Amino acid sequence: MDAIATRQGRSERRKRLKAELDRVIAEALDEQRIVGTVVEVLVDGEPAYQCAAGFADREADRPMTEDSILLLSSVAKPIVTVAALNLVQSGTIGLDDAVSEWLPAFRPRLPDGSVPRITVRQLLTHSAGLSYVFMEEGDGPYHRHPISSGLDGSDDDLPALIGKLTAIPLSYPPGRGWGYSMSFDVLARLSSRRRD
Repeated sequence: MDAIATRQGRSERRKRLKAELDRVIAEALDEQRIVGTVVEVLVDGEPAYQCAAGFADREADRPMTEDSILLLSSVAKPIVTVAALNLVQSGTIGLDDAVSEWLPAFRPRLPDGSVPRITVRQLLTHSAGLSYVFMEEGDGPYHRHPISSGLDGSDDDLPALIGKLTAIPLSYPPGRGWGYSMSFDVLARLSSRRRD
C-alpha cells in the first residue's frame, strides 16, 4: 500500500472515530448521565481525538476545557496502584520496604508515642493505620489538623498533605487492622520520589 492510501485510510478511520465519540458524548450529555467530560484518544502515541464538552462546573456555568482540573477521588487509587506495582515489578521498591526509606519525614506515631514501621504493602492494603476525615467523629485528629478529604477545596499539595498526616496519631498499629484511608495519598507521594 502506498503512503497516500495509508494516509487516506488513517484519515477515514479518524473521521469515523470522531463521529462515533462525538455522538456518544452528546448522548451522555443529553441524557444527563454526565455533566461534562474531557476525552483524548491516542493512536500509535499520536492524538487522534480530543474533545472537551459540557460543564466543568454546572452551577457556575463554567464550560469544560481540555485543561480543566478534575477531582478523581477514589478513581485515582487504581492509577496509583499501577504506578506503585510497576515500581515493585522493576525492583525499584519492595512491598515490604519501609515507607520511611522513601519518605524519611513520614513517621506517624501511635497514640502511645511510638513510631511503628509502615510498609508499602500496608499502604496498598489500607492496613497502615491511617484514616480519612469523613471516617471519624467531628472532633477527631483529622478534623483538628485539618486534613483535606479532597472535596473541601483545600489548596494543600501532596507534600503538605503528607506533612499533616505525619502529625496525626495512627488509628491502629500498622498491619493490625484495616481502614479505608489516605494511604494512597502517601503511596502517590512515595511513587513520585527517589529514595532520599
